[in-house]
Amino acid sequence: MNIIIAILNTQAVQVGIVSLIGLLAAKLFVKVPKAGLFFEKYKGAMIHAVKMAETEIPDGTDNKALKRLDIALQYTIKLIEVAEAKPLNYTDKMKIKSDISLVHHEVKDAK
Repeated sequence: MNIIIAILNTQAVQVGIVSLIGLLAAKLFVKVPKAGLFFEKYKGAMIHAVKMAETEIPDGTDNKALKRLDIALQYTIKLIEVAEAKPLNYTDKMKIKSDISLVHHEVKDAK
């Protein structure tokens, strides 16, 4: 057992372990897409939904951000379900929710 610990404590093994962890983290980071499945295809509709929600919910409303997100999300989900002619699963809806957030930040930054 002492031999294994002595080998693991060498600098070469420690560098190898750290390098392997870094390599695995880099591969994981590259595989995670920044935008969701429907982002590019329906980005214009998402922008429209965000702007529509901003005009539909007045600024003085309680929880306005949450209500605006919900309206934009529901509109976009309905639109995509009609366009794709199939209901979306939970995972797709969560991806659309994150896409709506990205679009909201883009619209906010454009102002």
